[in-house]
Amino acid sequence: MKTLASMVRWPRIAGAVVRQACAAALGLALGAAPALADYPSRPVTLVVPSPPGGSTDAIARVLADALGKRLGQSIVIENKGGGGGIVGSSYVLDKPADGHTLLLAISSKTVARALQPALAYDPIRDFTAVALVSRVPTVMVTSVAAGLPDFARLKAYIAANPGKTAWAVPGIGTAPYLTEHVLMQALGGKVNEIQYRGSAPMHVDLLAGRVDVVVDSYTALRQHIDDRKVVPVAVIGRGRIEAMSAVPTLGELGYRTFEEVLFDGWNAIDVRASTPPEVVARLSQALQDVLADRAFRERVVQLGLVPFAPMPASQAQDFVQDVSRVLSPVAASLAAAQ
Repeated sequence: MKTLASMVRWPRIAGAVVRQACAAALGLALGAAPALADYPSRPVTLVVPSPPGGSTDAIARVLADALGKRLGQSIVIENKGGGGGIVGSSYVLDKPADGHTLLLAISSKTVARALQPALAYDPIRDFTAVALVSRVPTVMVTSVAAGLPDFARLKAYIAANPGKTAWAVPGIGTAPYLTEHVLMQALGGKVNEIQYRGSAPMHVDLLAGRVDVVVDSYTALRQHIDDRKVVPVAVIGRGRIEAMSAVPTLGELGYRTFEEVLFDGWNAIDVRASTPPEVVARLSQALQDVLADRAFRERVVQLGLVPFAPMPASQAQDFVQDVSRVLSPVAASLAAAQ
């Protein structure tokens, strides 16, 4: 039987995105299709599939401000949290495919169908990714009340107390959800998984000591870490976080899978797949202009996120499809084991 570690091998995604970024930006300027003259003809709604207060909501508000200026229309945020992005995605699919309702898609979309085969829509085929916005560095923290100040002691506690460690996740299929399950298989351990509708309510219970462990974006946890209200024990991604450079990555701790695969979260702007190509081109051009803007990129970095390089919608869609091909078998294996 294949282990999850043997299944998750990063294909051409991350390297291709970096290598093609400059060429993509030039190609966009030379080859974009003509946009509909009247788009957008009214304020645009940006649906955020999480409650207010987390990193997804934070980047949405920064993006809405910058994109609204490029489009010449206001961008209205609507938070539709729940189901690891499913509630927000379903809401967008009920709206006209005219580019006036956008989705800030999150990485969980790539595994949603694998985790829930009966899902009423296809998160990949029913949407077009117009632009990748930012990568979300992810960190594992413990509550102060748990008394687990480093990964070694957390690992030992999980081994000695099967099913007792209260491990919170901000939704099924999210990057923290996948991280927990892949790590537990590697450890041969079992925890008490508690699912929340987004980061904000999860953090309330973390600070109160009602949950022991949280994996979430550095952006969402940064203030709690700085205030020493939670204890960082590991970084999930491929490199340490400068602001807490003493905290090792899971790869450094021996779990190399987390260096081979993009377990960090990420977000993108999606529209319905049936949106007219002229509208997609107009929106894509505006988003690439935003992503190329130094002031916008600096604001993203200030949030603790990593902005993607500008690229055309076709390349963003390739990225999403490639991630889905890599991680869907992992998610399906997790679902079958439940």
